Amino acid sequence: MAARTVSEIENSIIAEKENNRPSLVDLTSTSSASSWRMWVNVVANVTHDHEVLWDVFKQEVTDAADSAVPGTERWFVGRIVDYFQYDISTPQVLEVDPDTYQFYYPVVDTTKRLVTKAACTTENDQTVSIKAAKGTAGNLVPLASVELDSLTSYIDQIKFAGQKTSVVSIFPDRVLVNMEVFIDGQYVSSVVFQDVLSAINDYLASLEFDGKIYYQKIEAAVLGVDGVKDINTAYIWRRGVSDTGWNPVHTSIDLKAGYAILEDTSGVTPTDTITITVQ
Repeated sequence: MAARTVSEIENSIIAEKENNRPSLVDLTSTSSASSWRMWVNVVANVTHDHEVLWDVFKQEVTDAADSAVPGTERWFVGRIVDYFQYDISTPQVLEVDPDTYQFYYPVVDTTKRLVTKAACTTENDQTVSIKAAKGTAGNLVPLASVELDSLTSYIDQIKFAGQKTSVVSIFPDRVLVNMEVFIDGQYVSSVVFQDVLSAINDYLASLEFDGKIYYQKIEAAVLGVDGVKDINTAYIWRRGVSDTGWNPVHTSIDLKAGYAILEDTSGVTPTDTITITVQ
């Protein structure tokens, strides 16, 4: 149950007084400045704050519980991003606690945490599908082959016996935007063009890892650029690294790699597909 509003709490107090408290029958003033109404307001505000705090606490407990349960999707993500260690010259080998049977690193070194983004989903055949990338928002890259091998071995050790897993780390999806951008003649076309690219890149960098690309949000990002008056979008496409063709973005589309960048293939870069028209 979510925290009630102050008005809801006030109404419940007043209803209790009127229906179940005959000793308070003389409290009839409807003025918010009356003594009893002020006390009702004070109690309602304090109660509301208390209920909000309980909501926050409940969510924190729920999140902690979900993260702590071994084998869940959230648990996998946490163990990958917040615990997996890699060092090309010094192998990071998990050991097993003889009393708790928990895996652990003899030396915990946060500087060796390689994966910065991960996502986990359960497929129809119950395979746990894991995607991973390293780097920072806007500059994510796939793991190198030896790094992916190390992560896969790590997952094989910590997962449940018999649990099927698939671990991938691939190059980003490419997004092709074919759009005519109409701008105010007081602005410089080349400057607005670069601002449009920055707006789209910022949107793509802000996407939740393994989330979705939204058609209208790309348009909104461009329309938010200074000097832009209107746009005419012909199409927005998404291409995964292993796709043989383009996938049209109608309303939204899933990210195959988990992250995306603007198309950088010669002939279909933004320079080729986004035009600026002065109105």
